[in-house]
Amino acid sequence: MKVNLLLTGEELLRGRIVDQNGVYASRLITLYGHVVERMVYAGDNPFHIAHAIKELSSTADLLIISGGLGATGDDVTREALQHLGLNLIESELSRRRLERILRQRGAEPTSRDRRAFLIPEGSHELRNPIGTALGIRFTFGNALVFLLPGVPDEFKAMFHMHIEPVLRREAGAWITRSWTLFGIREVELDEMLRNVLEDLPLNVSFRPSYPLLVFEIAVRADDKYRAEEIAGVAERKIKEVVSPYIFVEGDEEPASTLRTLMEDMNATVAVAESCTGGLLSSLITDVPGASGYFLAGYVTYSPEEKVKVLGVDRRSIEKYGVVSEQVAGEMAAGASRISGAVYSVSTTGYAGPEGGDANNPVGTVYIGVAENGEVKNVQRFFFRGSRERLKKAFALAALFTLYTHVRSK
Repeated sequence: MKVNLLLTGEELLRGRIVDQNGVYASRLITLYGHVVERMVYAGDNPFHIAHAIKELSSTADLLIISGGLGATGDDVTREALQHLGLNLIESELSRRRLERILRQRGAEPTSRDRRAFLIPEGSHELRNPIGTALGIRFTFGNALVFLLPGVPDEFKAMFHMHIEPVLRREAGAWITRSWTLFGIREVELDEMLRNVLEDLPLNVSFRPSYPLLVFEIAVRADDKYRAEEIAGVAERKIKEVVSPYIFVEGDEEPASTLRTLMEDMNATVAVAESCTGGLLSSLITDVPGASGYFLAGYVTYSPEEKVKVLGVDRRSIEKYGVVSEQVAGEMAAGASRISGAVYSVSTTGYAGPEGGDANNPVGTVYIGVAENGEVKNVQRFFFRGSRERLKKAFALAALFTLYTHVRSK
């Protein structure tokens, strides 16, 4: 199936925001084995949008349009539809829905709000599970057209709900597999897998999400059994090569994978943080049910608190420094010991922009893992980026280090 994308919004053309919707849509369209032939950006000009719709709908089976469905002055996609000769009628469903939402907020619809009630005659409205603007589906030219809101979270939710079923239906027998990897770059993975997968009929995609790398395959075949067979062969070959780097299989978040492992082993965990400032604890507790295995998180930012709370030996700090293998190990052991957790993990590093030295520059982090109060593993990592980027990388590195240690049991 040939697919074209039209992303509207002056902010995209002016570089004020980065396009997320086109990237998200094109990745999924490709994974389902379809072809994105064109991706076009248009500002908030109804004539330009109308021209783009006319042109793109003539060469595609499916046209996806993002943005311009609200009620403000720069939401002009409906006006563009009128320029194409489509008759717009008021939607009773949209009107009642918006009136109900506004009443809950103590407000009434304005004349501008009523613009959002208009839909092409003969079209179908599409439910928005997280926002107020409904989507629209209709046929124009040679294409089935989907109009979705431009807000990325709403676009993604509605794409999943309304467009993915179409892509799946037109794909025939289709199967995907995905893995989230840590500690390997895209170019390295591509080199490792080049000869492994070259004879298999599948699509491969890489999606960096620093410091992680999401790797996906999509298999299409004449029937489900053949697709399953190809996917199974590919999965075995992939795991033979990249098993040490696998953090997550499927679409789970890294912390959810840790939860599964902890629950399977009936184990508990605690963390001792310095440079991550509570971010590691936050990642773990973002997962529902974390209270079943997460006992405690200690944010000991100063050297004195490391000594007082975690029992780090003051002489270790004086001899090796706060950012060191020795201190990371003692932090982890202390967290396990005082909380009673089976496993614990610690972070101590330099997130910058100040700090660091010749041996441990900004971007360095030491991560310790302890089990039943005894140090089992300390690893040193080095990352690059802003302070925010480094803290995220440190926290995910700690999750991965803990996960791989527990998984090895």
